[in-house]
Amino acid sequence: HRVAVTRRLHEFKMEPGTTVAAHLDRLDELVVAMEAVGEQ
Repeated sequence: HRVAVTRRLHEFKMEPGTTVAAHLDRLDELVVAMEAVGEQ
């Protein structure tokens, strides 16, 4: 699972038409997922 989360981080980008707030929400979800697998 750690590899999948790390891959999501490396591929993370703002999608066209997305608000900054929605983008930051997705980033926060990714950070929580990384914390869950022990990445720091």
